Amino acid sequence: MSQFAVDDKPKAKVFRERIGDREYELREEKLDIFNDVVLWNGNPRLTPQIAEDQTIASEEELESYLRMTNGYGTLSKSIADVGQMEAIYAWKRDDQQKHVVIEGATRVTILRELARKGPSYARGAGTSRRSSSTRASRRQGLARGPSWA
Repeated sequence: MSQFAVDDKPKAKVFRERIGDREYELREEKLDIFNDVVLWNGNPRLTPQIAEDQTIASEEELESYLRMTNGYGTLSKSIADVGQMEAIYAWKRDDQQKHVVIEGATRVTILRELARKGPSYARGAGTSRRSSSTRASRRQGLARGPSWA
């Protein structure tokens, strides 16, 4: 019987997406929702919760405002029951340490919350999408994001 090498490491999926009149190449990657991504403090979903002149001091504060958004409870139950289904978009410049979540901050907040409760709560933990600058699930996340300079 001969031995042969099997490549069991999946290759990153590459997507082409048009945003406005520009097309971007996006790569799907697995990112940790605690260590690899940061929430965007300019998230338009938070406009009703945050006064215009108010400053956000921390990620925890951003998460608390996201918990107050419409549909949070329903989405949280869905992710707990079924898992993470929609891509989370994040991007990172070369000079940044973490990817900024530009779409899916509520899902990241829910996944973090479930992961903090323990593994039995984290059914969909772990995925997010990104490009060279990323889609996210519970503890780990994948990200899809345009490679912007």
